[in-house]
Amino acid sequence: MLSTLQSLLNELSNDIKNMFEEAFEKIDRFIWETNEEEALYRLEQSKIYLSHYGNVTKASNYLNTAMKLLGLEHSLVGALGKRTKFQVKELAQLTLNVNSLKTENNENLLTTYECNNLPDDCVLDDENRLPDIKFSEESAGTFPKLNSLQQAAILNSLMLELKSKPKDDLQFEELQPFIRCLVSQKSVWSIHVSALLQRSLLEKDSRRSVERAMQQIESLVTSLEISCPLNVERLYLFHCSYVSPSWQLKANLGYIMLSIGAIQSALDWFLAIDMWEECVACYNTQGHRHKAAEILENELKSSNLTIAKHILILCLLGDATDNKSLYEEAWKLSGCRSSRAQKHWAFYYYARKEYKDSIDHFKNSLKINSLQENLWFRLGFACMVEERWSEAAEAYRRYCDLESDCFEAWNNLAKCYIKSDQKSRAYYALKEAIKCNYENWMVWDNLMVVSVDCGCFEEAIKCYHRLLDLRSKHVDFEVLSILVQAVQKNVKDENGRPAMEHRKSLLQLFGRLTSQVQNEGEIWKLYGHLEAAVPTLSKESADKVLHHLQYAHRFITQGNKWAQEKNSCLTVIELSIELAEAYIGCSNMVENNNDQKKRFLSSSKLMLVSAISQIEKEKELIENPEISEGLQKIKTILNQIK
Repeated sequence: MLSTLQSLLNELSNDIKNMFEEAFEKIDRFIWETNEEEALYRLEQSKIYLSHYGNVTKASNYLNTAMKLLGLEHSLVGALGKRTKFQVKELAQLTLNVNSLKTENNENLLTTYECNNLPDDCVLDDENRLPDIKFSEESAGTFPKLNSLQQAAILNSLMLELKSKPKDDLQFEELQPFIRCLVSQKSVWSIHVSALLQRSLLEKDSRRSVERAMQQIESLVTSLEISCPLNVERLYLFHCSYVSPSWQLKANLGYIMLSIGAIQSALDWFLAIDMWEECVACYNTQGHRHKAAEILENELKSSNLTIAKHILILCLLGDATDNKSLYEEAWKLSGCRSSRAQKHWAFYYYARKEYKDSIDHFKNSLKINSLQENLWFRLGFACMVEERWSEAAEAYRRYCDLESDCFEAWNNLAKCYIKSDQKSRAYYALKEAIKCNYENWMVWDNLMVVSVDCGCFEEAIKCYHRLLDLRSKHVDFEVLSILVQAVQKNVKDENGRPAMEHRKSLLQLFGRLTSQVQNEGEIWKLYGHLEAAVPTLSKESADKVLHHLQYAHRFITQGNKWAQEKNSCLTVIELSIELAEAYIGCSNMVENNNDQKKRFLSSSKLMLVSAISQIEKEKELIENPEISEGLQKIKTILNQIK
């Protein structure tokens, strides 16, 4: 009853949601006599959370419970088959593997309910595509006979897949086996209608199947308007199915007409069912805003106008005429209790980028109805533009409570925390953003930077590896430098572990990075510093340090322009001194091999002489005290080697 009431309302109701929670809390205390009773209840719970609130997590949990109680398992599998009339080679196609397991009370499970007056399944009539996939093995395209509750569970699995995955070609292919399974059962009216409707909504975006989609929905509209089957048959398992009312089916036809460019036909459907917002959109598309205003003004003169409808028409008329005084009139008419009036008022300012003026109206609307997730998101953005970071964070927090799968919201929430100097909270917000979009390199980059700031060195290293997966040549000198310095100074991370414990994983990161980005001298320099960050340097480690610094010096001194600018010149002087010391260190570790010692010292000498000659060519630069001092240090080391 509560679910039906919520379905009739234009907006989500806080009161109904609270009543749902209270009812669930009481019912959960019951001791169920049979598995099918509890399974039916769990399926209805799953449907409520998914259809009304989009809560995928709770819906999934309740559906899994119902599946276990029903002894039902299903999985997508591949099988060879053809889907076009002229296809010669069989290709892998998806189908649904359904297994019905034994349960403790298997004998009590509801039997299959047969309804003999089901809506027609419209056949796809296409010059190329087959009406259905023709599998090489007939068994791959057939499904076991399922009882009524098991069919309801498959339907809820279909809807969960639809709501929880991105809308793309892969999702379309994964949903088709569920629909084929349900349509093949031909037993429960509400489930059969739901399956045909979902197939139509999926096929409406394809030019080859849009005609079948329209025919099918028209057939469903007809089946709802005739007296057969009886209502008792239609209502069987109604509350765990996804049957739409007649006006909603007609609205779907209007949307399909709109998508194929039949604006006038869509408008006729919307006018027939009093969908005024869609009517205004159609008139705007046709460039007839004045007609939208006319029809709304005529509707205001209607004698049977309810207060709720009066408020709606005033708001839409305000949108059509850009007259914000109509929102104020609607607000006063409601006794200052209409969230819709405040919402339209807020969007009036928001669309004109007058964000400061929109904020108060967003807040007023959300005070009345806090379940408007779209408004929380817009409020957050408006507050961000106005740099009201704490208010923006609160808005995005509330949005994420209602819609936890939006990575943009989590990312924006993290930005608000960073601006508010709450980096630890930003870290956890970005972790949630990653769960929503694992492929977005910018979110990984943000998480890496915040992880470093929070002392989460291990997480920062993992983030850098993921960035290299997504962008093979990604370089962030600042992050790498901070990580190397943390190891050198052996600072403690957020868990109190010394940074030296992360040295091995950081060396692996540098090894991977230098194999993909080989010509960045600064990276090789940091690599050398990291290799040298040990209490006692072994001969093997000293050789690696020398190797890395050699590469660093080679790439940094490529060309002669480095000697013409102060900062780059100082960098080369510093690196030359480091490299010379590395040569000397390696020569000191050589035993009983004078030739090897001479080679190290000779290489060092040649490197220093080359650096000195390049610097001394720049007469003006030598006059700089820092350059002059650095040059003198190089000459001192050169004299020691000689």
